[in-house]
Amino acid sequence: MFFDELDRCVLENMNYVRIDASKLKSITAAASLILFAKVTRCQCCAPQGVFRYRDQVILIDFGENEEMERFFVKVGLWAALKSGGQSKLDKLWNNNDVRFKSGSNPSREFSEIISWLRTYKDPLPKKMMSALQEAYLNIAHHAYERFKKKDIPLVPFMYDRWWQYASYDSSQGGFSVVLYDMGVGMPEMVREQKKRVKDSRAVEIAMETGFTTTKVVGRGRGSEDMQRPIKVNDYAEYLFVYSGRGLVVYDHDGVIQSSNLRYGISGTLIEWRFNEEVDDYQGD
Repeated sequence: MFFDELDRCVLENMNYVRIDASKLKSITAAASLILFAKVTRCQCCAPQGVFRYRDQVILIDFGENEEMERFFVKVGLWAALKSGGQSKLDKLWNNNDVRFKSGSNPSREFSEIISWLRTYKDPLPKKMMSALQEAYLNIAHHAYERFKKKDIPLVPFMYDRWWQYASYDSSQGGFSVVLYDMGVGMPEMVREQKKRVKDSRAVEIAMETGFTTTKVVGRGRGSEDMQRPIKVNDYAEYLFVYSGRGLVVYDHDGVIQSSNLRYGISGTLIEWRFNEEVDDYQGD
């Protein structure tokens, strides 16, 4: 898969990379977010002793593709991808024109995350705050724990690292929030308890009320919180969960798609999509 090749070229093969975007015609929100995550990971984690200019390990060349270059600038993707390291990511917090943010301390950053999302849609959809809070708790408590215990530990930049995208299209009334982490992924966590299960089914199990990797009675209700914005808002469109090779999509009534894809992603990507104006609601 293209995104995995970025990791391999830079972090394993120790090569600089130039991405040819001269023929790129469109890019989805999910793909944009994963690109942001992969590029910034390489910029911040490339070995300094190997790369003289590690913040420039990946460069994007638009050639004469001015339309796509303008689009990248408009949505803030260019600001998120351009040369730079941790300081560049920190500056994104002060620029609400950029639809992309990244951090590594959800409990400390959550109020800023909500304030940022409200610049796109205020009030937020019902139960959106609790859904996001649960998603961030999963990242902080589960996503990276296995990697922290390996003989070769994570680079500090990656500890509990998350990436997020948000947008509101006033012409079409669409509000989207996409959250991504590069942790262990739902299928691997589920297979600690259920050995022989396909990735898509593992995602479904992880999202079922009552499932928990902690085996503590009373836990395992977080997935219900994550699905609730899609169930209680009249204009909710879908909840999209992609982890490993498993893709599961939910609407008001539950699962509408469950597929094992040819290519997987490292970690978990979640998207909440609302296709029209949400109710005038001031709380969660």
